[in-house]
Amino acid sequence: GVFRGPLLATGIALLLGTGLNWMWRRRGAPDAGNRALAAMMLVVLYSTLQSMVIFEPVISSKTLALAIQRTYRAGDVIVINAEYEKGSTLNFYARVPVHVLNNRTGNLWYGSLFADAPLVHVDHAWLAQRWSSPARVFLWTEKRHRERALWGIPPGRVFEFASGGGKVILTNRPPEP
Repeated sequence: GVFRGPLLATGIALLLGTGLNWMWRRRGAPDAGNRALAAMMLVVLYSTLQSMVIFEPVISSKTLALAIQRTYRAGDVIVINAEYEKGSTLNFYARVPVHVLNNRTGNLWYGSLFADAPLVHVDHAWLAQRWSSPARVFLWTEKRHRERALWGIPPGRVFEFASGGGKVILTNRPPEP
């Protein structure tokens, strides 16, 4: 339902643009036909942009990253429970390094094999150790993978920091008032 407007605009633009282009070319006015196609593409591109804005919470973690950025302090740790690419917007918008939990695949795989590569890929033992340390840990995960991400961590030590778009940020510290 939320995509009804952009979809309707795209459909109408495609019908009108191609129809007018065909009609004007048949009448010997190819310049008018080209203008109809150009107008059609402007509407299609604008509708696509509007759809991306509507869909942004699902494909991006920008709001979650900005929430972390507001409270992040030196020594805090951010962990992504998935392929790096799924949560890479955390790294981009928060502008801090991240770790990847139990997933040595994707774009970071090859570089992680070098001896001098920084510790980016971590396991549940590393996470459980950090979770019980004084450092604050932010754990990004999809809501459907929450239980698997928290394997080995006592439920009483898990606090929801932020959520949106089917994703959640969990932390080992209660929210600050």
